[in-house]
Amino acid sequence: MAGRVAGKVALVTGGAMGLGKADCEALAREGAKVIVTDRDAELAHKVADAIGGDAMALDVTSEEQWIEVMRAVEERHGGLDILVNNAGNVIFESIEDCSLAHFKLHLDIHVVGTFLGCKYAVPLMKHRHEKVGGGGSSIVNMASILGSVGFAGSSAYVAAKHGVVGMTKTAAWEYGPR
Repeated sequence: MAGRVAGKVALVTGGAMGLGKADCEALAREGAKVIVTDRDAELAHKVADAIGGDAMALDVTSEEQWIEVMRAVEERHGGLDILVNNAGNVIFESIEDCSLAHFKLHLDIHVVGTFLGCKYAVPLMKHRHEKVGGGGSSIVNMASILGSVGFAGSSAYVAAKHGVVGMTKTAAWEYGPR
């Protein structure tokens, strides 16, 4: 089906369930070739099979896995047009009850994962458009209203989402004009 993203190659992190799965389904309905990534490769493949997409295992906190996934995307699809940094987690805890490990886990998944996605997607987006011409690449970094406000019992999540919002604003300044 042709649509708003017909002919585009899209990669969604955390695409095996929830909002990520819905993103994958919507992008496929609008004509994109969707690459479903998730730590759960089996679920990612089920979603990909249902929408006619591709699937790859990806732990967004691993730089090595990002490098490998982007190498495979370039090899299989010739580049990338759309990245949806959706992978996430939330553990509801007060600052007092939140362990350092849980705090770092939120930062690793949301902030580091989003950073690595942007870092390794941009060169593929540039490369694809040099080869096929045109523009229209997009990076969608999923945040939350909690990226702009505070909320009791979720200090680690709120801190991470604030980081995603700030990084997204910076990336827009750096790459939006291009």
